[in-house]
Amino acid sequence: MVTIFSVISYRGGTGKSLIAFSLASILSRQERTLFVDADFLAPSLYMLLDKKPQFAWNDYLLRRCSASEVIMTLNDKNGFKLDIIITRPDDREILRYFQDGQMWSKFFSDQIVHFLNEHCNNYRYIFFDNQSGMFLSTLTHSFFSDYLLVIIFPDRSAVASTIEYLKVQSKPFFVIWNHVLSNEPQIHQKIAEWTSHLETLSTYRGTLGMFQFDERAALNRWIEGRLFLDEESQLMREVVNVASILRKKIG
Repeated sequence: MVTIFSVISYRGGTGKSLIAFSLASILSRQERTLFVDADFLAPSLYMLLDKKPQFAWNDYLLRRCSASEVIMTLNDKNGFKLDIIITRPDDREILRYFQDGQMWSKFFSDQIVHFLNEHCNNYRYIFFDNQSGMFLSTLTHSFFSDYLLVIIFPDRSAVASTIEYLKVQSKPFFVIWNHVLSNEPQIHQKIAEWTSHLETLSTYRGTLGMFQFDERAALNRWIEGRLFLDEESQLMREVVNVASILRKKIG
């Protein structure tokens, strides 16, 4: 049975897309997985692909193509396969409807339902990687998800905003802390305090991990334009551990 995750963060720069894509790639090694880049403001996956697909998620939502035409398969250097759907940047038509509640509640929702009905049985995991912040598109994708994966930067204002955001979402969620400084006991003490606030929400399902800031992984991924993390990187080892924990928690 498919499990659908909506990956969110209240603010940008948390490493959301990097973590989400890496986690999906790890899970795809054992179960068929689909990663959907649903960030219409700053899609990252499109820019890192050498070969651009003909159609994107925005094309499907606007009924320019069929559901099967937006899926492409990536192979990592170890031969594992991950199905992806990209979002094309600067699509003025879909951005025109970005704040149109009626379009997202009906027109685009119908398209997502149609896609899931047609393809969800082909996958064990589906990831929707959303743009940061509280947008109608993010809320819509989250509505059709089983769980939220919340990426949080260890910052007081970010945590407070995230808690209010999660109250609006009202969806079961897991937490991943990113960019944690390992040699700062004060940060770990504050994370424990902030986690206790998250635990007061009935939708809290646990913390999956605390990722240390990995400058090398960031360099390899963004500056060198690599889609897949190096296997020996610290961040990849942490993602592998999170994937194992996640499997145990969701069954």
